[in-house]
Amino acid sequence: MRFYHLEQYGRRCLCHNDNAYSTEKDLKEICARIVEKAKKAVEQSLMVDGAFDVVVCDKDGIELDTFICWTDDIY
Repeated sequence: MRFYHLEQYGRRCLCHNDNAYSTEKDLKEICARIVEKAKKAVEQSLMVDGAFDVVVCDKDGIELDTFICWTDDIY
């Protein structure tokens, strides 16, 4: 299990949990779900449209990776 924290302008907006990925196809599906969740957060005024940081953590809260994503990304 991986936890994906969506942060924008230094503020944590959302958390998305998903199964750990082992293939590139799984990673694309997870990223698509993250972007979809971010779009819903924009509609609810929790985030603004544009870039956001994704912090990947394991089940113990240890940070594994970070990457930048956009609300208009398509995977």
